[in-house]
Amino acid sequence: MVRLFRSAVLAGLFGFVASSAYADVNVGMSLFSEGKVDLAAAEWAQDAENGNGLAAYLLGTLYQTGNGVEASDVKAIQYLSQASEDGIADAQIALAFIYLEGSEEAEIEPNAELGLQWLDKAAVEHFHPVAQYHLGLMHRAGYGGLMKSGAEGNRWLLLSAKKHYVPALIELGYIYANGDRVIEDPYKGAMYLELAREFGADGPQDMIRKAESDLKFKVTAEHVAEGKVRAQAWKKSNPAR
Repeated sequence: MVRLFRSAVLAGLFGFVASSAYADVNVGMSLFSEGKVDLAAAEWAQDAENGNGLAAYLLGTLYQTGNGVEASDVKAIQYLSQASEDGIADAQIALAFIYLEGSEEAEIEPNAELGLQWLDKAAVEHFHPVAQYHLGLMHRAGYGGLMKSGAEGNRWLLLSAKKHYVPALIELGYIYANGDRVIEDPYKGAMYLELAREFGADGPQDMIRKAESDLKFKVTAEHVAEGKVRAQAWKKSNPAR
């Protein structure tokens, strides 16, 4: 789960900042795009000190990944916590996974309760598809003391899928094709896989190919053909947000 989340954060970094109204953060982003990561980090550190939560998120991400700075869970947690309190959903998700996994460096034991609190905040208050996706998986698995529930897990996955989040679409494809705590429906499974292909043109192709391979005996050519038709109707009912 963490690999998917980190990929999503890094892939969305530039788009997220470009839409921001924070001029100071965009100064740092310009430096970052020029490969001057150390200068960008210094810019964002000053912005974060002045109370800019978005800058704190970007700086926390650098320390979490070791991109242009020395990786440090301690500093990552410091800045991600600031950003999370300021309502930055991506930071809340990043912080959630640090608590879910724990950090030896920061002397933090895995804390499912705290991690789930931050993940839930991002999912409920900000409708973040990545948070919704992971909550879906966790509810289905009964993770961290959650009541194991296919229905609740699927509800979160569907909310994420409606935002065209490809991993959620793939997961629903598996669930319906296999009849995993739902009535088996390979046509519906094929529909979700088709949607994943359409929305994932620039996304996780390895995940899509694996799903197609895993389900090749469940999802026949007939199912695929009908799934394409259903996918078009689904898109009309669930336009991009």
